[in-house]
Amino acid sequence: MDRGYFMFELPIVVLYLALINGFYLLVYFNNQAWAIKRNYLQQQELLSKDKRILINHKGGQLSIKVGQIAVIDQISQINWLIMRNGESHILSLSLKEINALLNSSDFFQVNRKQIVNKEVVKKITALSFGKLELTLHIHYENQVTVSKDRAKRFKKWLSAS
Repeated sequence: MDRGYFMFELPIVVLYLALINGFYLLVYFNNQAWAIKRNYLQQQELLSKDKRILINHKGGQLSIKVGQIAVIDQISQINWLIMRNGESHILSLSLKEINALLNSSDFFQVNRKQIVNKEVVKKITALSFGKLELTLHIHYENQVTVSKDRAKRFKKWLSAS
């Protein structure tokens, strides 16, 4: 107590340790932010047209090109991926997750339950109350309709190259 350690040196040591820990905490959060950004960019790169996604199929995983996806449809709380050749597979991702991953210039969420590939849209028919019905190049039993709120954005998206 007589030497003044607690009065002068201890606060300096505590301040020094706090500054060092604060610096390493900032470095840690910076690295985490870069890792998240890097992961997001890798997912975006994976989901370009030439890339593939893995889906669960018969106890294994099936690799599918993103360009082969025609429609993603939610039926009875199950998300289905319908391919251009008519095959359908169950998706483990939610519509919100898959819509965030898909390229917005190629895919459009036409309503709360369906996402459509631009290349499979064949014909647009106007329905009542501003809705649109889509005819697709593939055989698909379910009706694909564009909601009234998204119809204007859909037409603009479809006409864009």
